[in-house]
Amino acid sequence: MLIEFSVGNYKSIKDLETLTMHASNLQAKYPHLEQDNLFLGKDDLRLLKSKAIYGANASGKSNIYKALETFIKIVANSVNREKILRWEIIPFRLNKATQSEPTFFQIQFLKDDITYRYGFVADSESIHSEWLFKKVERETLLFTRVEEEFEYNKTQFAEGGIISEILKESNENKTLTSYLLLTFIAKVMKGKISNELVDFITKNFVLVSGLDSERNKKNAEDFIENEENKKILVDLVKAADMGISDVDYIDFNEDKKNEKLNKKDEKEIYVFAVKQSFNEDNKKSGIEIMSMSGEESKGTQKMFELAPYIINCMNNGGVLFIDEFDSRFHSLLTKKIVELFNSESNKKGQLVFITHDTNLLSSELLRRDQISFASRDKFGASHFYSLAEFKGVRSSKSYENDYIHGKFGAIPSLNDFEELFLEDNG
Repeated sequence: MLIEFSVGNYKSIKDLETLTMHASNLQAKYPHLEQDNLFLGKDDLRLLKSKAIYGANASGKSNIYKALETFIKIVANSVNREKILRWEIIPFRLNKATQSEPTFFQIQFLKDDITYRYGFVADSESIHSEWLFKKVERETLLFTRVEEEFEYNKTQFAEGGIISEILKESNENKTLTSYLLLTFIAKVMKGKISNELVDFITKNFVLVSGLDSERNKKNAEDFIENEENKKILVDLVKAADMGISDVDYIDFNEDKKNEKLNKKDEKEIYVFAVKQSFNEDNKKSGIEIMSMSGEESKGTQKMFELAPYIINCMNNGGVLFIDEFDSRFHSLLTKKIVELFNSESNKKGQLVFITHDTNLLSSELLRRDQISFASRDKFGASHFYSLAEFKGVRSSKSYENDYIHGKFGAIPSLNDFEELFLEDNG
């Protein structure tokens, strides 16, 4: 589970900003928010099941998503993609002081009742520093690296000894400065702890753009090839009131499975929705097959594409982070999905989402610490803050009206559009 993610000097994020899933000490008015919206861990650890992020266009709210995406990409590929830092590290460019400074990333997460804190500082050319800590009762260093200096815990992180030996060879230093040591130990040296943590970070944090239809479509097609998966997906789509009685597919290359296919022809799937049809007397007369991509609405397509991510997160745990969550969805549907994650049935999945849907700003749906805002200051830098930081906010009413009227910031300052089209009569 995610505890918190911090980033500094990345795109529109100039200063260190943190997305936290820690629950505050504020008491929610409605008891179900204390019971259903939280995961309760050891040592009084209380984590939020979901987090909503609001903000004006160009406020930088999507950059916290992109920062986590970049962090995961570098952890996954710092060894096998030579120029990964050059492609992914983008500092805050609106200030001369930060243009040449490195970027900071740090994540805290819970795995097997152990809290891990891992992070690194990097620019487009090299890793400047890197650290890994674990906490059971108290926090313990596993390894730290500053430039070419490396220190590790010989008792709890013995695999660090491999790196210690390699760093003694001066000709290896320049090579390792462009690698994350965690990834190097995991992928090259096959270190057990490192491999488990890299695997956890790259597989348990799933980032989805609500507008990236092609990627999501392919994932959904792969998902429904399993009959059990297909059944629960159909149930979820039907529960979303899309007017569908079934979803199925035809694999046009089914009879060629034993042949060697060209890579581009490995899978050619036609996904379709099954709907009830009626005769002229409005009596059931059969079914109609409708192309998912060609005949179904964009909302139905998006529900089909997001369903596998929702199902996997609810069943297997992890963090689902969705950008453009409410795009193409009715507000009642987005609310229903949020309610699903904030429910007693959700035992291990977290949902973080970026949205403009103010209907979700309900004190009966979300705790104040589950609502975050992104705003951009006059110098172009993005800042993130929680509704829980505001004093005098009553938890017995909707937060929507106060947000729309600017009480919490994070809304656009719009000029008069009409003046742009008025003739100058003077």
